[in-house]
Amino acid sequence: MQNTHRRVLVWFRKEGVAKGLSHRELMDAMEAAFRASRLPVRMSEGATRKVKLSFPTALPQGVASRMEVVEVAVAPGPTMREVCERLAAELPEGLVAFDADWLYSGERVRVTAIAWAVRGVSRAGLEELLGSDSIPAERRGREVDLAKLLAGWSMDDGRLWISIRWTDAGTARPEDFLRAAGLDPAATTIEKTGMTFRTTFGETIQRDDAPDPGK
Repeated sequence: MQNTHRRVLVWFRKEGVAKGLSHRELMDAMEAAFRASRLPVRMSEGATRKVKLSFPTALPQGVASRMEVVEVAVAPGPTMREVCERLAAELPEGLVAFDADWLYSGERVRVTAIAWAVRGVSRAGLEELLGSDSIPAERRGREVDLAKLLAGWSMDDGRLWISIRWTDAGTARPEDFLRAAGLDPAATTIEKTGMTFRTTFGETIQRDDAPDPGK
């Protein structure tokens, strides 16, 4: 029965050639992989049935990520490891499923922060800006204070580690902070490294796969 399905979060990376996928193409690739895996996933109703997938965020085309997640409902039978392994075997090059977590009945999750690594930046101006109490900027045609969206940051060897809050009122991206500091985002390399969630049960789920600073 459909109500016996249990929701699962599948964690994956988007790298290499897969960086070029749009969000729509990513959704199509993920659905095709779930179909090919023959996992007992929940499908939509109607004549054209599709795998019911949920992505909490949409990654911009051309940006790599070490920490993406998709939510799907799976009927009893496969273990978390089997869900991950069977999906991983069917994903195209550059999409790598590496872990899975079951959600409790009735549990919901929402994103509260996203972590990024930015390569090719200098400390000049950037440290002072990020340490400011207020960072006025224009984002999508309106004035925002980026300082209110900054959850944390650090710098080492030309690399900026930055965590940005994801709120009901909006969020920001590393490019917004770089432009506010007078830097050109096109001269840097930006990679998503982590996500923080808050569950309806009051728990925090934090995943971060920041790369080794030496690489």
